Amino acid sequence: MAEMLQNILPVYLIFFSGLILRWTHVLSQTDGERMLKFIFYFTLPALVLKTLSGIQLIPALFWLPFASAVIILLSGILAYYSSRLSGLSASKSGVLLTSSMIMNIGFTIPFVHAVWGEKGLGYLFMFDFSNGIMAYSVVYYIACRHGEDAGNSGKIYKKVFTSPPIWALLIALTLNISNIQLPHALLSFLDFSGQMTIPLFLIALSLFFAPSFSDFRDLLTGISLRMGFGFLLGLLMIAILPLDPLAKIILITGASSPVGFNTLTFASLEKLDTRYAANLVSFSILLGMVLVPLLLLFWR
Repeated sequence: MAEMLQNILPVYLIFFSGLILRWTHVLSQTDGERMLKFIFYFTLPALVLKTLSGIQLIPALFWLPFASAVIILLSGILAYYSSRLSGLSASKSGVLLTSSMIMNIGFTIPFVHAVWGEKGLGYLFMFDFSNGIMAYSVVYYIACRHGEDAGNSGKIYKKVFTSPPIWALLIALTLNISNIQLPHALLSFLDFSGQMTIPLFLIALSLFFAPSFSDFRDLLTGISLRMGFGFLLGLLMIAILPLDPLAKIILITGASSPVGFNTLTFASLEKLDTRYAANLVSFSILLGMVLVPLLLLFWR
């Protein structure tokens, strides 16, 4: 437990550093929007390319990305009907849909590594495979459909198919399957660039962080869909799929993870309700700081 806390301490420190920079007016929400755009177009593709090109694809573990895809699709369907019944605006409905369908696997990495080490991370990356692909294709398309270009299908398709993370995923998968090794200098560049992603995400989140219970019902709906319904679907998946014990733990942890940072990224890029997105990400992370370690320790 002490090692786990040491691993996640930098997350807290970076986040609170961003809060201090905002409170002292060094940075503002506008800076946060620029950071998110920089992440989407540069640091995140670098991180994806560096990570996925070197992952060992074990055939026996392909149940994990399958389970991830099923959880994402079912969560999205429930979120769609929930938004219709609640009568949400298009900008808020888009956030609810994307938040339910993007699992914050990056948030779980320090916890999984602290408890299960490199083997646990390998399982986690397999589970995240579908999450990453769907986030930058299906989910980003949904965000575009609810954003300022909702009536321009051509522009939406162009945004999806020219999405840098999508191309990074495709290139990384091609390199992995072809067993092509990138030059050491390029790997170092990608690694150095990708390492900026999480700190920038955390600072950007702190610049948007303004917890408010004014839309408590919508907030509760979003978190329940992502973490509560995700947990129930995870239990169903481990009951019916032929998984080993570690795979079951990773599946439950990923399925119950907080709202993904890209919910806020997509909301900013497509002019959706960024306040609602920041609230969902913020409160779900606060809950995840308690829930995720408990899940890992309980199933250990």
